[in-house]
Amino acid sequence: MTKFVKQLVLGLIFTGLPLASGVKACTLWGAAGKFAGQGTIVSKNRDWKPNHQQVLRLTRPATGYAYFGICTVYEGQSKEGLAAGINEKGLTVFTAATNLPRSQWGKNPGRLSFTREFLSDYASCDDILADKDAIFSSLRPTFVMIADAKKILMVEVGIAGQYALEVIENSIMVHSNHYLDAVLTSLNRNVSASSVKRYDRLNHLLAEALPPFTTESFVTLSKDQCCGPDESLWRTGTISQTIASWIVENPAHGPPKLRIVLVNPGQPDTTQSFVLDAAFWQTTK
Repeated sequence: MTKFVKQLVLGLIFTGLPLASGVKACTLWGAAGKFAGQGTIVSKNRDWKPNHQQVLRLTRPATGYAYFGICTVYEGQSKEGLAAGINEKGLTVFTAATNLPRSQWGKNPGRLSFTREFLSDYASCDDILADKDAIFSSLRPTFVMIADAKKILMVEVGIAGQYALEVIENSIMVHSNHYLDAVLTSLNRNVSASSVKRYDRLNHLLAEALPPFTTESFVTLSKDQCCGPDESLWRTGTISQTIASWIVENPAHGPPKLRIVLVNPGQPDTTQSFVLDAAFWQTTK
């Protein structure tokens, strides 16, 4: 039993940063197997209110695996969030908000903050699958994409311990902010036009493209703005904007490649690329 599952069994519930009203967004997509050169490639466009800073941070916990990711820093708050991350074993984890109002979550909605524990405690998708019931039945409503070099896990977490999990090994996956699994679609409340349009647009673009997909082809998808400021994949709206892009290409052989775009208020946009080989984990502070 891992440290994370022990914490869940003990019922230790931690709270994360509250969701800002009207900015529940983010678009997730990925490809595996023949669609990704026999490896995997996954991506997140992070949409949020541009009211905080994002920084890249490498964390070496006292126990478990080192991980690197996008930390969210809010003025006046000492605790940082983790918007997306990858650990030294090549496991990447990131989330998207559901459209289920918090008032519908119930009195004990489950663990709110968990990405760090996934990254520090687990080396692969198979390790997570071995603990799936203990993990996903104990989370608050959310959508989670997890990937290593062999497969992608797409998880929809509902209420009262409900969850649906899909394993992607030789196909593509797209997710925005509404439930797709037939068992959980009854939870959809006030599905936004943006969520539907981003989901449909991305499926359309992926169907038109020629696999295998690469970091470069996912960058093109990430930048798409055909549906206007509030309903495009790259959003520039007045309430919610795309403020980060996270793309991990994990080949069948060799180290993962990571490309990150950060859009912080009051600062120039930055694009950085990393090869996450042994030297990266040994030398990055």
